[in-house]
Amino acid sequence: MFGTSKRTRIVDTFNGIIKYEPLGTLRMPARFLHALHKACDSAGVDRIRWHDLRHYYASVMLKVYPNEIWRVSNYLGHEQVSTTTDIYGHWIEDETDNDKEVDKVSSAFG
Repeated sequence: MFGTSKRTRIVDTFNGIIKYEPLGTLRMPARFLHALHKACDSAGVDRIRWHDLRHYYASVMLKVYPNEIWRVSNYLGHEQVSTTTDIYGHWIEDETDNDKEVDKVSSAFG
């Protein structure tokens, strides 16, 4: 379970997130998706999926915490850091590698 309160209850399921209202009524993920698509249409951009937002969140967190992969992994709810690195590893920047590449290119131009 993601979180609980007296007002709402959010449950993480295999198929997505389901939100229960205070009286126990269920908010269907399709309604959220409809709202997201409506917002995309209004903004004149391509439609995205909920999972696209998760990937965006992960990429931002990796920029904010580039040397704290364990923290990002925890924020994403991954049980193992390797899950985070396997999925989002291509967004992890290694400043050492960047410096080496800059030096290599600089030396090529003398």
